[in-house]
Amino acid sequence: MHYLRILFLLLIPISSWTQISGDWHAMLEVGPTQIPLDIHIDFENNVLTLDSPDQQVMGKNVDTLVLTDSTVYFEIRAWKVRYTGKYDQKKELINGEFFQAGVTFPLNFGRDEIEKKEIKRPQNPPDAVEYEVLEVSFKNKKGKFELHGTLTIPKGDGPFPAVVLASGTGQQDRNEEMIKHKPFHVLAHHLTSNGVMVLRFDDRFFGESQPKFFNSTMEDFASDVSSAIDFLSKQKKVDKDKLGVVGHSEGGIHGPIAASQNKKIKFIVSMAGVGVRGIDLLIRQRRLLLGVEGVTLESTFVKDSLMLLKIYNEIKSEDGLKYEETQQIVKDFFDNLTEEEIKEFGDSPSIVKQQIPQFFAMKAIQSFLEYDPKLYWDQVQIPVLALNGSRDIQVEPTQNLTGFKSLFNHPKCETYLFDGLNHLFQKCESCTISEYGSIETTIEPEVLDKITSWIKGL
Repeated sequence: MHYLRILFLLLIPISSWTQISGDWHAMLEVGPTQIPLDIHIDFENNVLTLDSPDQQVMGKNVDTLVLTDSTVYFEIRAWKVRYTGKYDQKKELINGEFFQAGVTFPLNFGRDEIEKKEIKRPQNPPDAVEYEVLEVSFKNKKGKFELHGTLTIPKGDGPFPAVVLASGTGQQDRNEEMIKHKPFHVLAHHLTSNGVMVLRFDDRFFGESQPKFFNSTMEDFASDVSSAIDFLSKQKKVDKDKLGVVGHSEGGIHGPIAASQNKKIKFIVSMAGVGVRGIDLLIRQRRLLLGVEGVTLESTFVKDSLMLLKIYNEIKSEDGLKYEETQQIVKDFFDNLTEEEIKEFGDSPSIVKQQIPQFFAMKAIQSFLEYDPKLYWDQVQIPVLALNGSRDIQVEPTQNLTGFKSLFNHPKCETYLFDGLNHLFQKCESCTISEYGSIETTIEPEVLDKITSWIKGL
């Protein structure tokens, strides 16, 4: 639900000695998160490149290089990164410190590749479970293609409450897997172990075509959810009066759109879903994300919001958004920034001037911006549980839950705010996106219990 800048784009050393030529390896540790870095140094041609494989950054050149007899210094200005190290020729080490956005980390390079420490995900379900697991497929008749997923059925005769899980932004698998976390696998395991049937499925065209996926709209994604509901409703042990959708993040949009068109859906659980217009959420999200990255000037926030509104207005116009118009809007944005604002904004204008038009050219993003929840929720008179974490910087909780309260039109509707949890419903410290992977817990147990008890209490 957001367009991200790479949060850790990293750099490393070179020396005036030919011995330093070749490959160097380090592991940047940010809390429990481990980021492997590979440095390739060609002293003769005075070239240094960086690979950060986990971030899909390969062959990155440094902006600035300063060398003395024993000290090396590098920086990448666009990412507010710098590195200072000392070359120990006897031990074949470069010992130093890595700086980014005001935070310092020790970072030492050696000749040997460094293995990552094992990442612990204690909530990942075991292979042997106490319920039935079926690999299934079903058709989206509207799009004339098949979707593939996993159906988990509780022990017993039923009938059981049943849910379809709807994933967030981007093309994701049935587990909504990210950075070794499998939120939907964890959620499905907990629900099914407690008497709720669950269908989770891979996003359309998963493993086939990302361009086809991003050329889809919110209505298209909702049709996938609706097709999943149709399939689930035909299962023998389903309680058709307790058939619903659990949507996370953008999946919280797909649920109500599907429910406005498919009356088989009897309830919705929104996990950091969207209770306000897409454009309003994006403006607020951008403010929070820029703030995390060190932007403090109110004028920068205002100009960024105006840029988004101009793009939104073009999307809503009769002719729609044209790529060239987006390029001009972005150019005007950077042309109007002061020197102080450009320095604080941090991004390289040449990079962002390419990224933003490409981002908004996608149908999926345009459709998200155009989303108006009232158009759909007015047609949905069913129980709703809307959840947020108080430290969510992708879907700001106060704005979002207030929006949901204005949409509710059934007596069994509820909002609930979990203190200290982020967008993935993890207990967090910095609560930034980059921290998600460093947290061992996938979903806090209190969240799993709340969802389960609410569904079973209907």
